[in-house]
Amino acid sequence: MPVYTAQTWTYWLVPVNLTGIPGQQSTPQTIEVVGPDGTYDIGPPGNPLFDVEQVSYGAFRVYNVSFMDAVPPNPSAYPDAGNDMGIDEFHVAAAYVDEITDNLYATIGEAIGTLSPYDPGADYIEGIPITYSPDAIAAGWTLSVGDFIVMNDPSLVPDYDQTIPPPGFNSFECGQITGPGDPGDPITTTMNLQRRYPGELPGGATFGSYLTAHASGINIYLLQIQHFPFKVALGAFLLAPGAIPPIFDCAIDNAMVVSVLCGAHNYYGWSGFPYVNLSQPPYFDDSQGYTGDTERMGLRTLFGDEISFSILGTLEVGTTQIPPYLVAFDQVPRVLYAQVGTPSAGADIQINIRVSYDGGATWTTLLGDEAPYTFDIPAGQYDTYGSEAQPPDAMSLNCPYGMVFPFPRFPTGCLLTVDIVQVGSSNPGADLHIMIAT
Repeated sequence: MPVYTAQTWTYWLVPVNLTGIPGQQSTPQTIEVVGPDGTYDIGPPGNPLFDVEQVSYGAFRVYNVSFMDAVPPNPSAYPDAGNDMGIDEFHVAAAYVDEITDNLYATIGEAIGTLSPYDPGADYIEGIPITYSPDAIAAGWTLSVGDFIVMNDPSLVPDYDQTIPPPGFNSFECGQITGPGDPGDPITTTMNLQRRYPGELPGGATFGSYLTAHASGINIYLLQIQHFPFKVALGAFLLAPGAIPPIFDCAIDNAMVVSVLCGAHNYYGWSGFPYVNLSQPPYFDDSQGYTGDTERMGLRTLFGDEISFSILGTLEVGTTQIPPYLVAFDQVPRVLYAQVGTPSAGADIQINIRVSYDGGATWTTLLGDEAPYTFDIPAGQYDTYGSEAQPPDAMSLNCPYGMVFPFPRFPTGCLLTVDIVQVGSSNPGADLHIMIAT
């Protein structure tokens, strides 16, 4: 199994104009590109610098793209060393977890590294025992040699100052399965894991994540790779004053994007493919409008639907207060929200939303911070957001209210219903409205 380094992501992600041997590029054309402003391309583009954001539901955006200067053979003759005049292709790759299939995972059967005294463990580990989730076993799903994975616990940095997270704090470690066996072979009971690649900074793992210790029992999820190629007009990155810089929108529903890699091509070949890890500050922090939830695996693209229920009149304790609602499209929740027309008195209103994946034979409660119920409306208040909490329009798009990854799944054909667990003791409250934004 070849180990792809930070320098050779190009040849794995974009197999264009290659010899077919990982890490070896075919002979470039001997051509000099002269731009309209007198700048020259004298080699492959420099590595791109870029930002990532959610542009709309079901998509993310790469923008603010610029290129690091390459080192020209004759700097005095070629003052512009970015080699961005002749760029004709820009490529984006997203390493992501499919939130609709997050029930398909494996669990490690031994610790990686040690928690006390803290040691993140080796860069490469062989023979890690794994077991598959019941849903994965039922579906016949397995990981394979060559797959990239992410571990479902954020980097542990001992004795950190919580007000100033150190580098790597809260990143979710990524790695690549390199055995046993050949690329594509299924992983059954053990896996070999390449964590840190040559050329990465000390302590670094894959896709800009960080090495960390993991306790036995941690879940690992498949990182799928989605490739977005874009044709670019020559000179698009040499912008005149007032010109609109290129923006690259990438459509992918219900994805938890852990890392984004970008690279460019000109007549001489490819830039490198640097990456931006989206599971750590500064990409997700309190400036996005909420506090207290710092464990984010990445940027969520979501779906953009809204499901709403109403229970009119005086509220009563009981199960299945609405007929089961059939979900028509694959989706995962962004915000769970409820309000009443008349507040309760004497006790909070406690609400459960339940989901069934088997036509109503069994039901699962969507648990939040207020387990064992999904959420509550405090006595005397009109909605699930207390006076000190953030309203729905200020909530991040990346984490449902009161929940952490893996989030509940609403695959096509599942059923939803509502239970009322508790009402007010002196006034039960009335006219309940529930909204699930996805």
